[in-house]
Amino acid sequence: MKDAMPPTPQPQTVPAPTGEQDRTPLDVLVVDDDPGILTTLRLALSAAGCPVRTAASAEEALALLAARPADLVLTDVRMEGASGIDLVRETRALVPDALCVVMTAFASFENAVAAIKAGAFDYLPKPFSVEQLEHLAGKVATVVALRRENARLRAAGASDAAGAGGDWFAGLTAPA
Repeated sequence: MKDAMPPTPQPQTVPAPTGEQDRTPLDVLVVDDDPGILTTLRLALSAAGCPVRTAASAEEALALLAARPADLVLTDVRMEGASGIDLVRETRALVPDALCVVMTAFASFENAVAAIKAGAFDYLPKPFSVEQLEHLAGKVATVVALRRENARLRAAGASDAAGAGGDWFAGLTAPA
């Protein structure tokens, strides 16, 4: 009688996403001291299915972020009080996962570099079209969805390693 071969360990399956995190719309905070820009962006992003909050200053935006984080902070560079670049720095400290996009009518290479160095995800020169805004929101949504999926997989992996499931590679290699 031949020795029975041990069963081949099967990989642990991670529960499939429910789709909720993929369908969750971006929570957007728009910051600009121009009421017309705030209204236009709120309407365009709301039409794309995003819940949108608005703030007329960096200080107001930080108070809103402290109360409820946002996935995307879309801010003007030049505003009364603190600048959009200052807001990016403060937002990154307060809500590290928020993606900040700086928009400005005074586009320059120096402004773009300053925004990216401060932690901005992207830089959007004004004027821009609704299509450009939707494309930007799509890029941000992709990054947010990937981050959520990564966190879900890490949590599932940590619970498998801590539980009886363990690492499915364990036992497949020779002991050291």
